[in-house]
Amino acid sequence: MEISVCESIKNLRKKYNISQETLADSLGITVQAISKWETGKAYPNIVLLPKIADYFHVSIDTLFQGGGGIGTVSDMLSDKAQMILGLNAAGWDCIGDSDWQGVALPEYGPCTASEDTLHLFGGLHNKALLEIACGDGRSLLYAARQGARELWGVDISAKQIEKARSLLREQKVRSQLFVSPMEVNPGIPFHYFDYVYSIYGIGWTMDLSKTIGLVSRYLKTNGIFIFSWDNPIVPCLAAESGRYVLARSYLSEPELTMQQSSHPLRLKNWKLSSYINCLAKHGMKVEKLLEQPHSLPDERHNGADGRIAYINRSMIIKARKL
Repeated sequence: MEISVCESIKNLRKKYNISQETLADSLGITVQAISKWETGKAYPNIVLLPKIADYFHVSIDTLFQGGGGIGTVSDMLSDKAQMILGLNAAGWDCIGDSDWQGVALPEYGPCTASEDTLHLFGGLHNKALLEIACGDGRSLLYAARQGARELWGVDISAKQIEKARSLLREQKVRSQLFVSPMEVNPGIPFHYFDYVYSIYGIGWTMDLSKTIGLVSRYLKTNGIFIFSWDNPIVPCLAAESGRYVLARSYLSEPELTMQQSSHPLRLKNWKLSSYINCLAKHGMKVEKLLEQPHSLPDERHNGADGRIAYINRSMIIKARKL
């Protein structure tokens, strides 16, 4: 049983490209102790097992399986979530064949100020970055031009990742890109990145806790997570006889069906409090919540932009891993 624990620690450490020094520092023990575990000369103190399990984002039971990653928390998606993610992956693949382009850095979203004005990243020179829902790679290219040292990205759409690889290759930018739902770790190292960010992508998650839990583990201590998304109350509003009314419940976080370039997609309308509480749950402190639109349209304007005269269209959150 104890040997299986040691094997699990070794396998997990190698799977996520974590050095013995980094693991030892995070657990508050010596490198020699880690080495003795992995060579079978000693075994972890039982009081360290919860901390080890949390570090690798697995259950304590998984540590005793010896497989180093079988049955990890991040791999456990419901059948319904997997079905919706499959639908969305197919939809984004089709969208990838169209001329549609989403939001990319330095922009954060409709009517928001840009990174060139906000300076939320505070300098990207020599930093390691991971983008969640990286799309066609334009945000990664922006980061490369700001001097980022390492660029990693994950997206549910194989077609979007193909476009990102092509764009970055043309610009002679090196990157590590994965086709995967954001709720599952496809092999991205833990405790490694200076910045993790998502530009109008994080709201597509079907399991907010799994996604933000992984983001927290991807980041170094003091690392920064920045993301933008729709203000969750905006999808609840509808135009009616020249006024805007609350057309659906904000509190229930319903699943919504939408069309993008004529392709059906589904997502959950997470509340703002769900984002904030989830960040806190996974050891992150919100440093900024930006809601103010960069410019306001005429109140008489119809459609989605008209709602901005009453409420912000987009939100941007910056959080730090403690």
